[in-house]
Amino acid sequence: MTVFDAIKENLTTRQIIANEGFYISCNGMMKCPFHDDHHPSLNVKERFKCFACGEYGDGINFVAKLYGLSLLNAAKKIADSFNLSYDNNNGIRPTKIVKKVKSDRVVFAEKKRDLLSALSALVSTIALAEREYTPSDSEDATWHPFYIGAMHRKDYVLYLYDYVLFEISTAELEKEMDELTQEVEKLGRKLDAVRGGHKEYA
Repeated sequence: MTVFDAIKENLTTRQIIANEGFYISCNGMMKCPFHDDHHPSLNVKERFKCFACGEYGDGINFVAKLYGLSLLNAAKKIADSFNLSYDNNNGIRPTKIVKKVKSDRVVFAEKKRDLLSALSALVSTIALAEREYTPSDSEDATWHPFYIGAMHRKDYVLYLYDYVLFEISTAELEKEMDELTQEVEKLGRKLDAVRGGHKEYA
């Protein structure tokens, strides 16, 4: 089985794109990473298509364009990410691998993916605090620091998530990326601390 067959039989385009850290709404729309997209204009179904810039294809095409890879190398990257088994030879002679320097666009896409992944983790952590530590009685004096700290930061975290995903332009995000990443990392450390019961961070 070739790497292309393994992907076709096991993965959808939506799974492949979501695995790269992109948020896809329930109706299949997302902001296109291939142009300065201010509003979600890329639709993801069996294939993806951007109604603004015209980019289209399947999951392999998406990863290939996102990282500047050949279709074969993009397919191998996807298969490795999902631990898919395939015939690594694919019936061709192995070629010499030339190390490529990542383009600025690829570096930016990776940073954005990591930032959104970290924000998603914060949202999940706050949801866990609400689900597991919400006091049964508003007069209960034994509120867990994890719940208090999570609730203090909930609105801010949700604001940052919406800001990065829907409000800020690509050009603005490039300028603010490092500052936003540091802020999200700081929030993550504080939530980890209150989850461990450290009241001073609540």
